[in-house]
Amino acid sequence: EGPAIYTHYNNYLIFKSAFYHLVEEKNLYVLYPEEHHDLFKYSPGFALFFGVFASLPDGLGLLLWNLLNVLVFFFVLQRKEAPWSAQLPILFIFLLPELVTSTQNSQSNALMTGLLMLSYFDMEGQRSGRAACWIVLATFIKIYAGIAALLFLFYPQKIRFLLSGALVTMVMVGLPWIVTSPDDLWIQYQSWWNLLSQDHTNSYGISLMQLINLVIPGFHQKTLIQILGLIILIFLALPLIKLAKDRLNFFALILLTLIIFNHKTESATFIVAVSGVAIWYFSKPNPAAFELSVMIFAFFFTVLGATDVFPRIVRQNWIVPYAMKIWPCILVYGLICYELCKSNWFSLKRSVSQT
Repeated sequence: EGPAIYTHYNNYLIFKSAFYHLVEEKNLYVLYPEEHHDLFKYSPGFALFFGVFASLPDGLGLLLWNLLNVLVFFFVLQRKEAPWSAQLPILFIFLLPELVTSTQNSQSNALMTGLLMLSYFDMEGQRSGRAACWIVLATFIKIYAGIAALLFLFYPQKIRFLLSGALVTMVMVGLPWIVTSPDDLWIQYQSWWNLLSQDHTNSYGISLMQLINLVIPGFHQKTLIQILGLIILIFLALPLIKLAKDRLNFFALILLTLIIFNHKTESATFIVAVSGVAIWYFSKPNPAAFELSVMIFAFFFTVLGATDVFPRIVRQNWIVPYAMKIWPCILVYGLICYELCKSNWFSLKRSVSQT
């Protein structure tokens, strides 16, 4: 037999096949080259959820899956209470190319980003229980989304958040029992953990780790860099527990952290980071000229870097090898870190000295 021929909607087939593998009690986390390319890396709960689409013809199921991603993402963006609502048309134009890229790859990144934004709005609306539900659902799509749970530190109703999150987590963990046995489900979770552990060593992605590897060839301390990213988040979160401001900036920082420190980042995942960039810029009442120039830099090199705006020779010789798509994201990440330090740590220091 010749080599397998894969479709342009390979990711959708991975998700669809995972549902049937779960029902048939097959290992979700091994290769099935006769069905699709690459591994399923999501939770058993997500595999169960995809049964909604798996029973449909591929064309209809793919259409509905992509619509779910786009509609949830757009529904959250156009919320009236959003600080960027006055600039929504420009913001959407800025995000559209990355949204298209994610949709073309039948990815889940727009849905995950939408769920995390919903959690932020519910936190702001004192609906911490519902916010916890959105974060848990996003985590069962992509496990690193759980970092967004740091938001609960800045809001009241912390016990409600923790209890709601724990309850929904237990439901999501156990729900696949509907179609499989408890023993097999336990084996699936063990296989998932093994995959995530081994997967950690295999690549650098379009990430900070790739840039470090370009400077220090053979760099392997990815875990150390990711721990550093988490420490930075916690350090910047501490004053926000007392000071009720800049929470939106911190949320944008979370979205950027999910991509910059992710060793598996690929082009189709950048809707997450670009949303962070857009939130940072379009929520400013009067952005400075320098901030506008950073935004333009991000639009050309992050949003359009992988498109035909740049000649193929430029993409192949510069943009891809040097991970230039991540550069503007790292710059905005640094600017947000500086803004949070200046606004919060310095304010906290002054308030302490005055007392």
